[in-house]
Amino acid sequence: MKYDLIRKLRKANKLTLVELGEKTGYTPSFLSQIERGLKEPSLEAMRKIANALDTTVIALLEDDNTSTAERANENGAYAIIRSNNRRKFTIDDIPGYELITPQTADSSQKYAMYGLISTLKPNEWSNKQLIRHAFEECCYIIRGKMKAFIGDESCLLSTGDSFYIKGFVPHNYLNVGDEDLVILAFQSKM
Repeated sequence: MKYDLIRKLRKANKLTLVELGEKTGYTPSFLSQIERGLKEPSLEAMRKIANALDTTVIALLEDDNTSTAERANENGAYAIIRSNNRRKFTIDDIPGYELITPQTADSSQKYAMYGLISTLKPNEWSNKQLIRHAFEECCYIIRGKMKAFIGDESCLLSTGDSFYIKGFVPHNYLNVGDEDLVILAFQSKM
């Protein structure tokens, strides 16, 4: 994650640390520590900061703030992302995420959804804890077996199965198989 990107986006949005704090519920001191790379924010903190800065967590987690698209037309009608040019990133110290849709950290180009491929090792969780977010999510299991914890329920899913989650529903996934679990996920944007 590029911490200075948060500072750049905050300034581009003409927000002080105090104003960003009011939008996120975090103290200016905490936000300043994040911007300077002294504090590692949780995924929930990243979501609040991203929302306040009119961007996405994925954009903040990328190695740089440019689009992953190899080629796109000027009005954004299409974009091509080659398999060897996908952005790889980590969420909650869990590696294995690859972005398959174009993404920019700034607001110059708006995309309605983002997609990613997640690869989890056996006995690995998708997040450190149950998460909830405003956007809706659809997942397809490309390979492997998982136990999905959705709201107050859990279910076993395997290769070829898919599921859909409305916004704000707490969820988490565990690879319960003996091989890597590969999930294709698409999420709406606010």
